[in-house]
Amino acid sequence: MSIRAILDTSAIRAYAAGSIAVGELIGEFSDEGAQFGLPVLCLIEAAAGADPRTLAMLNLLTHHTDAALLPLATDQWQQAATASSLYGTTARASAVLPIIDGSADYVVTAEPDAYPGIDTIVI
Repeated sequence: MSIRAILDTSAIRAYAAGSIAVGELIGEFSDEGAQFGLPVLCLIEAAAGADPRTLAMLNLLTHHTDAALLPLATDQWQQAATASSLYGTTARASAVLPIIDGSADYVVTAEPDAYPGIDTIVI
């Protein structure tokens, strides 16, 4: 199964807040037999300071059958540092690395301007 798109922090937060757009995208990916990626750093950023309802929604998202949890591999530290400089945060860097290495196609985001040169799906 291939990863179609990566949800960044803004998309993960939107899902947790009940975004129909993000839910529909996830459904489309599932219907196509594709996964969606959840960078662990984006999940951490989305969960920081979250209320119990939001945390429950994030837990539901991470247990979706088509979710692929994406840790930052130790051998990616140099690419992550470079991408952090380009995209502003380490969480954003972790969202773009799968696009850069060709293992995913898009970043799903509410902040498309944060990803110059990266194909995005705007929510």
